[in-house]
Amino acid sequence: MWAAEALAAIGPEAAAVVDRDLLRRLIDTPPGGQPFAARAPARAHGRLTGDREAALALYLPELGEPYGIDHAAIVLGELGPAGAPYADRLRELLRRETTGWVPLRVGEALWRITGRADEVVPALVAAIEPYTGGGVTPAVTETVRLLGEIGPAAAPVLRSFLDADERPVEHGGWRSVPDDDALCAAALRALTGMSGGTAAAG
Repeated sequence: MWAAEALAAIGPEAAAVVDRDLLRRLIDTPPGGQPFAARAPARAHGRLTGDREAALALYLPELGEPYGIDHAAIVLGELGPAGAPYADRLRELLRRETTGWVPLRVGEALWRITGRADEVVPALVAAIEPYTGGGVTPAVTETVRLLGEIGPAAAPVLRSFLDADERPVEHGGWRSVPDDDALCAAALRALTGMSGGTAAAG
């Protein structure tokens, strides 16, 4: 299963060396006692072959569950415009889920499906704005990166992360410095892209 996860992370570049029939067998008959084992081969199969039916069958039910929504959204986002039939469901989730990984994954999926920044950016900004004063999590940093990819509407809140008197990451742990570096780098990269290469760190 770890190998399948690695193949899924590599994506299409690994397609030439993968036994697709083996992946299908792992999806259809996962190892005993591992109820979630089929998910990694299904995700890998989708990314390597473009056929995401198996992954959709496994992940879509999670859109209605308390957990796993973010993983289902990743699979839908990979469909691109072909995911249009699911856009309304994603919009509903984006209105409902306001913190953590879910708004990031759902917002990204919706943007990749529709190409509409106008309905995604406000929700993503609202999800990270409370953290400009502290408590930044990895999901916030990843959202900053995504906002940089989407475009300039998020510039004010991204600038506030750099201009804060005290860095808004969690303090006191060994992760504080690398988390701060990651946040600042993501915000600066996003702002630089939005301003045509002229943004400066605060």
